[in-house]
Amino acid sequence: MSNEFLIGCNYWASHAGMFMWRHWDEASVRLDLEALASHRIRTLRVFPFWPDFQPLEQVWDIYGERLGMLSKGRRIPSSGPGRAGLDELMMERLRRFCDLAAEYDVQIILALVTGWMSGQRFVPAALQDRSILEDAVSLRWQVRYVEEIVERMADHPAIRLWDLGNECNCMGTVASPEAAWLWTHTIASAIRRADPTRQIVSGLHVLEVQGGDVTRWLIQDHGESVDIMTTHPYPLFTPYAGKDPLGSRRSFSHAAAEGRFYGDLAGKPNLCEEFGTLGPMYGDEDVAAAYLASALRLLWANGELGLLWWCGFDLSLPFSPYDRLPLEETLGLFTAERKPKAMAATLQDFGQWLEKINLGELPPRQIDAVGLLPDSPGGWARSIGCWTLAKQAGIDVTFRRMAEPEKWPEVPLYIAPSLQGQGDINSKDWETLMTRVEEGATLFISSGGAYLRDFESLTGLRPKARAPRVRDAVLRWADISGEPLTLGGTDMLGHRFYVLDAEVLAVDDEELPLLTRKPFGRGTVYYLDVAAETELADQAGGFEQQGLERLYQVFSGKACERRWLQRNDRDLMITEHPVDDRERWVVLTPLARTGGRYDVSLVSGIQVAEVKHLSPEAEPRAGRLHVSIPGGECAVWRLAKV
Repeated sequence: MSNEFLIGCNYWASHAGMFMWRHWDEASVRLDLEALASHRIRTLRVFPFWPDFQPLEQVWDIYGERLGMLSKGRRIPSSGPGRAGLDELMMERLRRFCDLAAEYDVQIILALVTGWMSGQRFVPAALQDRSILEDAVSLRWQVRYVEEIVERMADHPAIRLWDLGNECNCMGTVASPEAAWLWTHTIASAIRRADPTRQIVSGLHVLEVQGGDVTRWLIQDHGESVDIMTTHPYPLFTPYAGKDPLGSRRSFSHAAAEGRFYGDLAGKPNLCEEFGTLGPMYGDEDVAAAYLASALRLLWANGELGLLWWCGFDLSLPFSPYDRLPLEETLGLFTAERKPKAMAATLQDFGQWLEKINLGELPPRQIDAVGLLPDSPGGWARSIGCWTLAKQAGIDVTFRRMAEPEKWPEVPLYIAPSLQGQGDINSKDWETLMTRVEEGATLFISSGGAYLRDFESLTGLRPKARAPRVRDAVLRWADISGEPLTLGGTDMLGHRFYVLDAEVLAVDDEELPLLTRKPFGRGTVYYLDVAAETELADQAGGFEQQGLERLYQVFSGKACERRWLQRNDRDLMITEHPVDDRERWVVLTPLARTGGRYDVSLVSGIQVAEVKHLSPEAEPRAGRLHVSIPGGECAVWRLAKV
């Protein structure tokens, strides 16, 4: 895949929605493509509707015994062409659609197993009573289906990527993570046998590090089979993301944080494959367009592959699910009459802006810290909390599993967010982490009652008693210089400590130690006796608290020393992208809908060598700069050593 940032949308025909293939109208489809292309929408995710393309019918014998399968009443060959039971008319229409897309210079991501769409399952009739994701007969027909479609369409130049299918983990349940892995590996392998030249994207959502009862679809397992991970960061459907309104710090963090959570843990790039506000009940057009404008820049700066809006056109149609779910009616970039909305203009403007600055490939962002996630439920809550707090403190974090120390980058700061339970960390992995700290790294641990090895020597604290908190965990700084922070609610596990050789940085309302610091070898350990990341993730308005940036700034000194550009405003997100040891690009993006005027400082020996967008104003004092950045925009500069 090229390094182009993909800008596009998910597509169903405006006249028929998901029934576009059975109610094919080439003239209407052409008008759709004209409207999309007029706004520089060059990438479409397209869905061969599974029951239309593979219309399998079960043949029944006496007493309800299964005899075999037919396709639209016809016998299916056991081998060779036609063995998948595909509908030839549907395949002709798919190829014709790809021809039309090529006319408008539109490339296609083809989502193969489209058996879940817009809150409803649609699978071939013969498979309705089977476990879609685990049953051997179901898997056999899915393999034949994807192999034949890919074999027959692989020669078409309009197809850019293969997609496993649309949110296939919604089609049914699986008994174990191993069963989820098997489905993914089976379908991905079938695609690769038919076309080893194109990459495969996931198409799934709601994955975790360890699912528990929530999901058995694990990020690290999924990453073994696909080339590109995908996220669908809807505030309404993503846990913890909808606690605050669009335009909040949480909402600005969501899409990029989820992308890094998936991509970092899988070790694969990530595509924001479905993005949107889910209609006017969540935010009007102006709010949605501003939200989109900021998300595009944050995703671009944080290493995502692109953004596809859901969806191309409003679909107010007289059949299910459109007549059943009102939120499905008004999600388009265009109305049903193909009138563009503000979001279509926003996508067009961003594509033109990328061409104008002509930067080419943005180098990977510099990583200041690693967030270490245990293999236990709650990985996403830990990640959005850690990501948001780190960004407010002015550092960039990447995520790794605690169980894979061989994949930890060498960085000055390690963060173990919201540890809980008795067995989150293996002793060998813990030893590796302690060695990094002894050699000079900083370690921050936040704990919600976790059992930790060598606790006393590590923290300089000795537990006296352990019990659920009877009041909110309010952090008060020992130097009385900062705002108190509400980091958690009642019933969280907390401790009473004997303070041995720890320095107390903050206490709770009972004057009990809450945040401490202790040297450990050549490094330093910070300990917070509250699972702040998961608690704030679950707390409406938690990330909006005045002075919250200080929580992570306290231990981020070494990490910040690596940065060439410093800022004081927590609502300015800066990513640094080293070209080599003498040059790096910086992207400055406001985390505020209205933007603002921001003060930044260059470290000694660094200068602004080139401005791609929004020039800074210099102050008489060396290194001090001001920059005005409107909401939904970002400044892009090249820094160089003097």
